Amino acid sequence: MMGQTPYLTRYVRMGSKGWMVWDRQRREPARLEGGRPVIELTEERAQEIKDELNKNHIADGQASSRLGLKAK
Repeated sequence: MMGQTPYLTRYVRMGSKGWMVWDRQRREPARLEGGRPVIELTEERAQEIKDELNKNHIADGQASSRLGLKAK
């Protein structure tokens, strides 16, 4: 991906009951390993998870996460 800006596939947005991490490709809330959607969070926690999921996506899905997260 030399010379290209990586496309971040997930971003944080406000849901009906708190913040969520949205998956642009699937057009639904992002999901953690095990299928749990990333919803009803504080804004800070949603940002942390989004950063980790995007970092893992850019690194070809290799999860060496300090949060123990892996995108589904």
